[in-house]
Amino acid sequence: MIRHNAEIKAVLSDIDSTQIIAGNDMPSAEVLAAAQGLHQNNIPLLNVTARSHNLLKNIAGPLSLGENLCTLDGGATVARATSGDIIWSNWLEPTQARDICITLGPLTTRIYYNPDSRNFSHVQLLTGLQSNKLPSYSAAIFAVFEIGKSADILQCLGDFPTTQHTPVMDYKGHDLLRCMQITCEGVSKFSGGSKMLEFAGLQSDSILAIGDGYNDIPLFELAKDGIKVAMGNACEELKDIADWVAPPVEEHGFAIAMDHFGLTHTE
Repeated sequence: MIRHNAEIKAVLSDIDSTQIIAGNDMPSAEVLAAAQGLHQNNIPLLNVTARSHNLLKNIAGPLSLGENLCTLDGGATVARATSGDIIWSNWLEPTQARDICITLGPLTTRIYYNPDSRNFSHVQLLTGLQSNKLPSYSAAIFAVFEIGKSADILQCLGDFPTTQHTPVMDYKGHDLLRCMQITCEGVSKFSGGSKMLEFAGLQSDSILAIGDGYNDIPLFELAKDGIKVAMGNACEELKDIADWVAPPVEEHGFAIAMDHFGLTHTE
């Protein structure tokens, strides 16, 4: 049974391909208006994303996030949206993060080395690691590679049994590139999101969760007793377990979903 809007106390949302079209820097005017409507109705928008804070902070203001909690780095970090103040974290060990980067480097086109999301080519990465100019800690590692390198990437990751990897559907709209996010074992949008809900004092029956990707299946688990919305551009696995499917991100599906469930209505 889909719950009435009066029972929804917060919206848990993915960002890329949910609120923002892949390759764009900002949400559409319609999505920004919906976020403002949530804010006016005292319904916090709690983002649960693979992004680091460095990639969230520029949209925190336009999305009216203030100091809302957010789950970052695919679930490795819980922080404040605007300030970036970390509330909880489960990050890769320094040596482990460096070894992963060195191993995957030759197979990638770019590697994003969180928490600051500086990104490096293979040559830049190895030079930086060898000269100790790169940070030695990482919330997550985001590897970008050609689609034909997928099997080799997975084989290399088998050498790091205390980590886990989560595929991302595409990279900024590039059909021939894929992404893999590598984190500590047990990190997911569910693990980080559960901590976030605990800090916020929220229960699953008071949540609307919305997303598009395979990595949003754990996000839906956080709203098992609430409302689960898949974007029209979502993977089929997510659509299959959704309560409702919104229009795709190109048609401002996030904003339409908030309106459909009455979360942005004003008296």
